[in-house]
Amino acid sequence: MTEQDINEFVTRGQKWHEIQSGLAHLLLVSGIYDLADIPGSFLKYEAKMTDAEAAAWTPLTTRHLDVPRRIVMLAEYDTAPYHDQAQQF
Repeated sequence: MTEQDINEFVTRGQKWHEIQSGLAHLLLVSGIYDLADIPGSFLKYEAKMTDAEAAAWTPLTTRHLDVPRRIVMLAEYDTAPYHDQAQQF
């Protein structure tokens, strides 16, 4: 996602950078940070995500701004992909 994409993302009439400026931390729990496999997975009908969207929205390869600080957590018994992606992220 480019900086222009971020600036064009609108939520409730506010631009993303305006919303983000009020956030101190993000708590990410048991997340999927590489979306590349979603368009071809069992979730493809629910997600309705194209390969291009998966590539653009994948947190693992997206350029991140310095703030807000991200805290990544996962459960001890989460499956290996969750542990792998949390470590990579």
